[in-house]
Amino acid sequence: MRPISAWIFLLAVPPQSGEISGSFQGVLPCADCPGIDDRVDLFPDHAYYLRASYLERESAFDDVGSWALSSDGRTLVLKGGREAPLFFTWADGGRALVDLDTEGNPIESSHHKELARLSNPAPLEPRLAMKGMFRYMADAAVFEECLTGRKLPVAMEADYVALARAYAEKRGEPGSALLASVDGRIVERVNMEGPARPMLVVERFLSVSLDETCGARFAAKPFEGTHWKLTQLNGTAVVPVERRAEAHVIFDGDGRFAGSDGCNRMFGSYTLEGEKSSSARWAPR
Repeated sequence: MRPISAWIFLLAVPPQSGEISGSFQGVLPCADCPGIDDRVDLFPDHAYYLRASYLERESAFDDVGSWALSSDGRTLVLKGGREAPLFFTWADGGRALVDLDTEGNPIESSHHKELARLSNPAPLEPRLAMKGMFRYMADAAVFEECLTGRKLPVAMEADYVALARAYAEKRGEPGSALLASVDGRIVERVNMEGPARPMLVVERFLSVSLDETCGARFAAKPFEGTHWKLTQLNGTAVVPVERRAEAHVIFDGDGRFAGSDGCNRMFGSYTLEGEKSSSARWAPR
């Protein structure tokens, strides 16, 4: 294996959340229908809401989750209740989103695939199955939704009583949180103490669990202090080999890095110029 004396990593400064947040809508291609009217709301706290309405059908799919940017700031990743994440890139100076394929690559198609930024959209109120950490304390019920990380006050209506009763039967210490599963709707309600805020309406209570939690929320990782592993090389997926270390590198934040190419271990130093570029010199070991 021929040694390499230097690696160059190019990092673009990603847009600020305030420049990303907003509502986008457009018709995306559909395999067996005229198209899918997609509406995506991106929020500054890295949460998103999505509604996909199939044209000429009376069916719609709602999703919620978290968004993150790729390290170069060019790719927007939405990770919610779907099996696979959704990928978009920016167009028209941030005024539109362009749909990418399931691996984040451009789609070669003449069909319209842009979502345009909306100027004055009505609030999107998703209706879907949700999981979250539910607690009742100080006369207030709160549902921390797992995929968005949002803490939603719970409206005391619809099937709330069933949820509250099951929680009271299983909770330990007062105010402790339990994982709850519900069919619900996130609605905008006027708050007596301020502007409208999102709340959860429990349309159907499903279950509560003592032994589960939400787990970690989907989020982008920082360049330094993260274990970066090689997953693709020249457009080809890298498949892990049994009993062989994965190719990886870790930048420690103090100008040093260490890793492996899967065969040889390596270490060295690097410099980071703002967030735009870095260079590294290393030696195998």
